[in-house]
Amino acid sequence: MESGLNQANQGAPALTPQQARAIATRDSAVALDAGAGCGKTFVLTRRYLSHLAPEAAQSPSRVVALTFTEAAAREMRDRIRKVCRENYQASAGAERAHWLEVLRGLEGARISTIHAFCNELVSAHAIELGISPGVRVLDAPAAAAMRSAAADRALRGLLESRDEETMRLAVELNLGPLRSGALAMAEHAATPEFARWQKASPEDAVKAWRRFYTGVVEPEAVRAIVEGPELRELVALLRVATPTERFIDRCTDLFDLTSELLRGEATADQVRRLAELAVVTKPDKTKACTAKDWPSGDVSKQYTAACGALGKAIAKRLPTVDETDWLEAAERGKALLRIAALVAQHYEGAKRDAEALDFDDQLALAHRLLTEPRYAEVRHAARDGVAMLLIDEFQDTDRLQLEIVRALAGEDWAAGGLFFVGDFKQSIYRFRGAEPEVFRELREETPERGRLVLSNNFRSTPGVLAFVNAMFAPVFGAAYEPLEATRDQQTPAPAVEFLWTMLPEQEKKPKAEERRTAEARAIARRIGETIASAEPVVADAAGPRAARPSDFCLLFRALSDVAIYEEALREAGLEYYLVGGHAFYNQQEVFDVLNLLRSVTSGCDEVSLAGVLRSPFFSLADETLLWLAVRHGSLSRGLAEGPPAEVQGTERAKLARAAATLGWLREHTGRLGAADLLLAALDRTGYDAALALDYMGGRKQANLRKLIDQARDADSAASAAPSGGVGLFVRQLDEFVANLPKEAPAAATASDANVVRLMTVHQSKGLEFPIVVVADLSRKSRNHSPAAVFDPLLGPLVRSPAGEDGERTRAGIDLLKTVEDAADRAEAQRLFYVACTRAADRLILSASVEDLAKPGGESLELLATQFDLETGERLGEESLQPLVEVRWDDGAPLRGAARAPKRVDRRALVAEARAGSPAGAVASLSGVAPIAADPAAQRRFSISRLTGRLHAYRPRSDDTPAAGDERPAREAIDPAGLGTLVHELMERMPLSGDAPLDEWARDLAPQHTPFTPAAAAEAAAAMAGRFRASPRAEQMRRARRVLREMEFLLPWGEPAAPAGVYLQGYLDCLCEETPGVWRVVDYKTNDVTAAQAPRAAEAYRLQLGVYALAVERAWNPESVALTLHFLRPGVEVDLAWDAEARAATLGRVSELIAELRTHAP
Repeated sequence: MESGLNQANQGAPALTPQQARAIATRDSAVALDAGAGCGKTFVLTRRYLSHLAPEAAQSPSRVVALTFTEAAAREMRDRIRKVCRENYQASAGAERAHWLEVLRGLEGARISTIHAFCNELVSAHAIELGISPGVRVLDAPAAAAMRSAAADRALRGLLESRDEETMRLAVELNLGPLRSGALAMAEHAATPEFARWQKASPEDAVKAWRRFYTGVVEPEAVRAIVEGPELRELVALLRVATPTERFIDRCTDLFDLTSELLRGEATADQVRRLAELAVVTKPDKTKACTAKDWPSGDVSKQYTAACGALGKAIAKRLPTVDETDWLEAAERGKALLRIAALVAQHYEGAKRDAEALDFDDQLALAHRLLTEPRYAEVRHAARDGVAMLLIDEFQDTDRLQLEIVRALAGEDWAAGGLFFVGDFKQSIYRFRGAEPEVFRELREETPERGRLVLSNNFRSTPGVLAFVNAMFAPVFGAAYEPLEATRDQQTPAPAVEFLWTMLPEQEKKPKAEERRTAEARAIARRIGETIASAEPVVADAAGPRAARPSDFCLLFRALSDVAIYEEALREAGLEYYLVGGHAFYNQQEVFDVLNLLRSVTSGCDEVSLAGVLRSPFFSLADETLLWLAVRHGSLSRGLAEGPPAEVQGTERAKLARAAATLGWLREHTGRLGAADLLLAALDRTGYDAALALDYMGGRKQANLRKLIDQARDADSAASAAPSGGVGLFVRQLDEFVANLPKEAPAAATASDANVVRLMTVHQSKGLEFPIVVVADLSRKSRNHSPAAVFDPLLGPLVRSPAGEDGERTRAGIDLLKTVEDAADRAEAQRLFYVACTRAADRLILSASVEDLAKPGGESLELLATQFDLETGERLGEESLQPLVEVRWDDGAPLRGAARAPKRVDRRALVAEARAGSPAGAVASLSGVAPIAADPAAQRRFSISRLTGRLHAYRPRSDDTPAAGDERPAREAIDPAGLGTLVHELMERMPLSGDAPLDEWARDLAPQHTPFTPAAAAEAAAAMAGRFRASPRAEQMRRARRVLREMEFLLPWGEPAAPAGVYLQGYLDCLCEETPGVWRVVDYKTNDVTAAQAPRAAEAYRLQLGVYALAVERAWNPESVALTLHFLRPGVEVDLAWDAEARAATLGRVSELIAELRTHAP
């Protein structure tokens, strides 16, 4: 049987006994429990090939292999083709002819996802099912958009008809939760359970909840209470504390009851009795005990705290229930079920009109073909076409898929027609409907000789596996099969690190973001140190070597805060790549495309039109849009009627180009599909080229290509003319931008790039990395409870609205949550196992911690059950060699680690381009001088707040030091940074109240003064506080209007200045003190005394004069007053503004503009 296989891999390692047995077993179905890194894909491939070997002589068309991702199916097909080709090349004669025939037959090999298999089956029997033979399958985004539109139509109809139940639910739940709840329930509309609950009454629901409460919730609550720390703390106290004689009888009863509970077989009634006994104050407000009943006040306090904690735990897990409230909740659920059924009807109608199916339909229709008696012929034909059924990742199946597998394998499946691989410990897809119990149940039904294991690990070093076994064997119990290393420990041990980040003590408890920032810095520092040390910590085929950036992978439970870790890697000068992510529809390029399509398909969407005009599609300035709107009343009319006189030069040309392009696209919308329309827009605008110049331009361009692919799918999904795809695509993007799905941005980094990788644990499934950092272990799961769900056992469940006291009554959805919480905790354990088993050479477990005695987060708490977090020692067992090394970090900023951006060697780039281009493709330009800037073309100028002079506008902060200024030493406060910090603080500061200026300054300071944040924060808070207490602040509180950080663009129309020139600046504060009387208040942070202030103010006279001209132009006031407020000494200087000052300002500004336009800056 294995002759062909041996020939195929003469250079490959010999099969292990476990692998050989899994491949060779034929007299039984095989349920293969494959541990992480144990080569399950290799075994599955070899098993598949064994059925194609000459002695087996099965046709590839009769050996079916099912996986759960397209990528896995492609990988398996490629591996099989490779081995078959090697077999062909290594054999001769009849065997060679056999493998040639197999190779030819592989094109029709049935290796696919289970959804693709079901789709093939359904398509082949469309007529029997009563559906169109040309029915197409909606991808997930298209199905979601169609389902969302169906919900909107259903709810709109109910609300317009003033349906009483719908309106009541909309008031109680709010419209958003009502809509999401109806959508969630509608997904189950095709199931028998949904139909059963449609016929059931609210009273039937209450009966089901009562059975569930007594049969499931109470036992689980009792178990959790008995095993919880609250009860054990109370028992420990009772064992050592001796109360007074008056209280000893109650303590004895309490001790006896707790001892009985801990011995096992505890009941809910006993726990309720415990809640009555373990109190200090009885329900009638009398004291069960006082401090005098204990030997000391400390013991009394300990007893009071222990009873309080236990009482809270019991009240939370085993609350009293009111079936009257239950009945109201059941009636609410019944009403929402009716709405969900209507949503489902609209969705089914939309799919019929589009002649489409979704992924769930594929499975449901295939299940009907394989199980319903009227399709018996189809079922028999399907079974006869499958000689062997192989299934990968069986732990990720659900019950419907299990029934499909049973039907395909036939009633005698246990005799040898089924081979399935899975690992309960790696089931981490409950959110997709996976039921890990399915694998265990079918494995138990498999004959014992077919229940095989793979535990020889080919991935990780002995040091990593020793930790994994020690950690997870107690967690998973007797079913856990220890992983056995096949590699030698060639790298330093211990191979596992605990990297704990503990911030220095602070007056206030650090926020979660602050703790994660510190942890991220610690991780970045550790990666940098490991690489810089050149220590051989990675072992590959050539032996031990130093670590490279690409050896590291950071794993996260969620990517919600991944930006913090990205920033730390950037600070450390480490290049990285974020794999996947969920923010595809939150990218600017998606907004740009959506704005373009909205503008093309709607003539009245002014917001989208503004967005696309100022985007890289057309790059119009905001000032141009302003003149369009001011002169024509709207942007659309402005495009149609032509540019106003104020728009000149390149802006005028860009505006004409935009009008022509949008006009062409609108004209062709009725004839082009969404993809062709986008491609035409790119041809006419160069938008894709503009993206290349942006930060992460490669990723942006990849996202754009992904959008075009989605547009093609929308065109294919359009049921009418191709142009129908434009409308469908716009609706899809509208839905996804409003309700962000978990869609990853397009990949733009090569898989072999030498960069640190960041990804979720789910994305890492099936992968391995030399060094894995499991980050953010102290992260707690979000306690999210949906507004409504459908459960086959409990029916439609809706969250009760809060009462007047803000509390909600507990009902069916809360009962389900009790079980769901336990299932979530179990999956969190499996998720941690998957994360740890990705590491090949080194595993780093990282968290920001405050008190290791009280770890936070499920993973850290789980770790603390097996290891001493402070020392790394294993609890309860002594190891000859330590398994874990503990490292500490204080999360300090990465001083000096950040590298300056690399300077671009343009000559080298040109040479590289010329060398890689065809001959003559790059012309040599010799003797060409740099193109000088034309100072006469300068049209926009900015006011400098530091020097009081006028400078040609540059995109920088007004407080940036002038050219030639030296960067301040790190130990001194950067005056420019301090200035921007103070201005931002003053902008945010309420004039009234007692805002925490110190805290705000500390939060803002690192952004402005990274080297001296503490000192700068203290100085800024002092200045802002001094101003808040000043007479000026009091006058501002009484003013009619106070405007802060007002940007202005002042057209300069003096005779000495050319047309089209503008002055740009910011007003720190503008107050209307009385009607028509305005005052400009400009803050200065100059280090001057009160006596020096008047002289210092002269330097700013021209600057404030320009401010006054801007106020006069914008507000046409009766008068303008000018005040300089020097914040350090807390003194003010008023500058006169009269006809003489105005004339002087106009003349001097015009002179300076003329000078700057005449001479190069």
